[in-house]
Amino acid sequence: MADNAASGLAACRVVVIRPEPQASKMVQALMAAGAQAQAIPLLKISGRSAITTANQYRAQLSALDVPTKVVYVSAAAVKYGVPIIRELTLFSAHAQNIAIGAATANHLTKLGETCFIEPTQDEDSESLLADPAFKNIAGQTIVLMSGESEAGGRKLLADTLMKRGATVVKIVCYKREAIKLSDTDKLALHASIANATHVVAGSIETLDALAVNGDQLIQRIQYLLVPHARIAAMAKARGVARVSVLSFDDNKFIAALAEI
Repeated sequence: MADNAASGLAACRVVVIRPEPQASKMVQALMAAGAQAQAIPLLKISGRSAITTANQYRAQLSALDVPTKVVYVSAAAVKYGVPIIRELTLFSAHAQNIAIGAATANHLTKLGETCFIEPTQDEDSESLLADPAFKNIAGQTIVLMSGESEAGGRKLLADTLMKRGATVVKIVCYKREAIKLSDTDKLALHASIANATHVVAGSIETLDALAVNGDQLIQRIQYLLVPHARIAAMAKARGVARVSVLSFDDNKFIAALAEI
């Protein structure tokens, strides 16, 4: 299987513009599978203090029933959110961990946390909301662990859970910021994207960061790979001709790319 993937990826020149450390990890996996790959992060993620954030939300959560679910909307939410939940010891022993998809679930597992649910189809809010565990949630308290942005399906997720009768507490545990490259680095980025067979972006904020570093840059992408249909739709609206939605779980991503 590895040999098949390597032969299928030999002609791939992939530029990964995701934040670190995800960008470098994906590049390593791509190169190990036989592709040419380069990491050019266009977003930086900064997490909030676990103790400070836990203290900020402690009183609010103490006034509610013990949370029955903690939903992690990304790998970054796991990295910065799990320490916060662990600080809230009253809740951490009772809550069920929910992942938005396989890559997020894998991060939970690596931190020694049990993942109760992950979508089996698309890795997005709609698939999570379609899971039977979210059908009868009236009266439940659900913590939504996410970043500052309301982009993508975050607002849909929170709004739908509340419409179904749940109390939703959104804990902001990180933020994404666009990286503004120097003029020299911008020229290198433009050249890399023009030469790439595929570009990998993981969020709408990443598409925004492309615009920060060049008005027409996104339109030069030959083939964009993203994890969610919502991001794909936004990319097409901004002028990308070819977009595919793939799981960003390493093994699934490599296998899917080899078949494109």
